Amino acid sequence: MKVRKIIVSIVTCLSLALTARAATDTNILDWNFSHAGNPVSPDTEHSILPPGSTALATFLGPADYYFGNAFNDPTHYGSPTGVWDMYGTLNLSLDRTSLAPVDYILQITQFVDNSGFLPGTVSMQNAQHTLLDPLYLGRTVVVPRTGSMFGVWVMDTYEWTSVELFPNDITLSIGPGVGSGELLLDNIRLTVVGNLVVIPEPSCALIGMVGLVALGIRSRFRHSARV
Repeated sequence: MKVRKIIVSIVTCLSLALTARAATDTNILDWNFSHAGNPVSPDTEHSILPPGSTALATFLGPADYYFGNAFNDPTHYGSPTGVWDMYGTLNLSLDRTSLAPVDYILQITQFVDNSGFLPGTVSMQNAQHTLLDPLYLGRTVVVPRTGSMFGVWVMDTYEWTSVELFPNDITLSIGPGVGSGELLLDNIRLTVVGNLVVIPEPSCALIGMVGLVALGIRSRFRHSARV
């Protein structure tokens, strides 16, 4: 009976010291393009997991232009300010991997009219250059057309499910669709949900080792007392 208790205690300590902890976490990355920086980090209102990870939005096209408040022409384009007029490619990157598949949603807020501002072609490419097509969930009008506005501001939503990341990071490439001239982007949001495997810190392992030593000393003292 006492041997059984010792075994159970040892297993418990080893579990605390050596077993990785799986935790479900959510990354919400918002790029509101409030300044002309390139590459652009997401807004700091949401944390990036795991700690120390980096996320960037990088515009690669030579003809991409940033418009701040000077672009704010409510007559033609409505109220949004701080937008990118993009002819090339926008790369979103997050250096995060997961042992289990993850799900993520991409939301693109852009200006649409009848002259060629169409939804961009969205693709995901991992380290093995495997192209995964997202599921297009639909469109929401966020700023409707009023007066003499050329068009409307909409938010298109795309979803990827059960994406294998390990050992790959997340990289999304966004560009104008076939036949469209450019994208006028106001906001990009990337939401990633999955299991992050956390390796125990040295302090946790140390606690486990101390527990094992304490059990060994206690067992030895009991054995000596009986003898």
